[in-house]
Amino acid sequence: MTADGSQELKCQLMKCREVISVGYNTESRIEWLNNFCGYFYEFADRLHKYISTEVTGDLSGNEHIDITFLCLAQVCLCTKYLERVIRAEETAGKPIPSSRTHFIDRINLCLDKLVLSTRNLEVTGDEEKALQQSRYPFFDLLEIAMDHIKNYSNYQESLNDEVDKSRELKDAFDSSKEVHQCVRFMISQALALANVALIEDKTAISAFSQKVLQDSTAFQQECQKNFETGRNNESIRSLKALALAGSINKLHKHVDETVLRLIFICFSDLEKFSLDKLRAKIHKKRKDDAELDEFIADFDVNMDRLAQIGLFASNDTNKPKLKTLVRSCMASLEALDSCIIPSLQASKLTAMHSEILEQHFYEEIKKLKTAIFDIVDAAPLIRSYFDLLNSCVAKIEKNFNKSQLDDILQMGEFVLQFFQYPSNKKILQPTQKLIYNRLEHFQKYKLMLKECRAILVCAGQVDHKRIVKRFKILRGIMQRFVDALEYEYKQNEPTKRIEPNLTWDKLAVGENLTIDLNETQFQLESIEPSICSILYRNESDIFKSRKRALSESMYGNNSRCSPTTSQEMRDKEKQNLQRRFSADGPNKQERSRVSLRRKESLRTTMFKRQKSLESRKACNFYLQNSASLQISEILDQISEISSNNSIHSGEDVLNKTRIG
Repeated sequence: MTADGSQELKCQLMKCREVISVGYNTESRIEWLNNFCGYFYEFADRLHKYISTEVTGDLSGNEHIDITFLCLAQVCLCTKYLERVIRAEETAGKPIPSSRTHFIDRINLCLDKLVLSTRNLEVTGDEEKALQQSRYPFFDLLEIAMDHIKNYSNYQESLNDEVDKSRELKDAFDSSKEVHQCVRFMISQALALANVALIEDKTAISAFSQKVLQDSTAFQQECQKNFETGRNNESIRSLKALALAGSINKLHKHVDETVLRLIFICFSDLEKFSLDKLRAKIHKKRKDDAELDEFIADFDVNMDRLAQIGLFASNDTNKPKLKTLVRSCMASLEALDSCIIPSLQASKLTAMHSEILEQHFYEEIKKLKTAIFDIVDAAPLIRSYFDLLNSCVAKIEKNFNKSQLDDILQMGEFVLQFFQYPSNKKILQPTQKLIYNRLEHFQKYKLMLKECRAILVCAGQVDHKRIVKRFKILRGIMQRFVDALEYEYKQNEPTKRIEPNLTWDKLAVGENLTIDLNETQFQLESIEPSICSILYRNESDIFKSRKRALSESMYGNNSRCSPTTSQEMRDKEKQNLQRRFSADGPNKQERSRVSLRRKESLRTTMFKRQKSLESRKACNFYLQNSASLQISEILDQISEISSNNSIHSGEDVLNKTRIG
């Protein structure tokens, strides 16, 4: 990046910051926001030209490019919400300072981030890659590790030249160290996912992670021994490389399955622990009420799960625009996590601000769900639901539980929504190549889902065996639907047919692998679960996490692997872990649920009381779509600039709109 170009962009950003900060004064109206949009559009237009003509090198996977587009998207989003707030203020005749402050603070933070990211757009090389390695997504780390491993998992002819042989042994040792580092970062991210997953998945991921760590250590030690002795025991090295590749693939497979299960569980729980229900409980209960704390804790767990779902979803798509959309949703939820519950707990005088944040929350959830529909493949998603349904039916046969059936039906609604998405409707259309009629099976599933819902309504008046029979029929229909969806995959690689008595929670970690959970957890203590801040968290005290007991899902930081502790600390930690996992009594299921929760909800009110009530009329007006064509036009064009991630020199630049 040239000095002149960088300085020009910085000056434009400083001007934008100066103009947007005027909005803290509640007397500023729509003209102020129009003025900011004009300056910000000029910056976005100049940035687009600059990247097109002056930035060289490969921009794919460039972290600074990703942050730049994310910040552009967030500024546009917050500006549109500021416009709605101003319109609502005009209708009510009263200011809403808390809402203004929230969105202006987010814009200012994004502008500060843009200063740094645009300055570093051309930073490349090994040093930059090393700095970014800890932030590589799980799947990229997996590919890096597997690319190294495949070079040593096959037989190679022995080298006669001593120099070439020594160089090959040195390269193998260096590769094994890089593989081991990738493995540690992978496990760090896998453990973060495990901490918000169900107890069965947490146990399995811990075991698979331990096996990967063991195999990676063995492979590295073998390469080190060969390098130090100068003798290459290629057959042993190949066996260890193959074992490591196999264990990594098993971990990868179970991480994928865990994310899919979390998608169903999380979006189902969002209906149970909605903000409407939470607001009602807050108004009825005292702040120190135990039941209220439990309800808030469940909401907190869902926020942590959404973060993990969004993280893996954004890393699993090759579409830059879709990736930016998911990351933008995650960033918004990250900012809302610090203030939406305190706004509900605040005085009723801030009800308008609370409803603004609530509407923002549900809009981001809706966008995230739509993005997931576009990213996730149909076959593995539906198989995941079948596994959950199959496990549920197996449980209610032994012990009937209506709430579990309600939950599984709510997850079934997610399947219906998935196939209502335009691009997914095509999957159901019959073709000449398909033997199975997918649309027919889907229609049967849809009908049976309604019948199951209907019979649950009168569950108190119907024999439980009849209800279980209905759900068994639903399971049979789902099994045929899964077979229909997986037909194309079966042509290339036959998949094992699902037996009715196979449940997902009975996991085979390995035929010859027996790992004690206590020992597994202990040996993984040197690797901290990874929690990545998308944009706001840990960047400012304004968006600092609420004061609460630290849950396991929020432990650690950005893929940091801490050094091994001393022997005394290791012994002490091992004793604590043994006590933690010792009891396996009848309350195991209850303990596993509680362990996911934040034990306390010590939230602080982050908003000052307003001296007057905002009218309901203003709220209804706010909920309407943006009315300012001037602002909307500018923001739409900026969005187009930010979503254009495939930029080449000589590319046409968007024409400027007239700022009146």
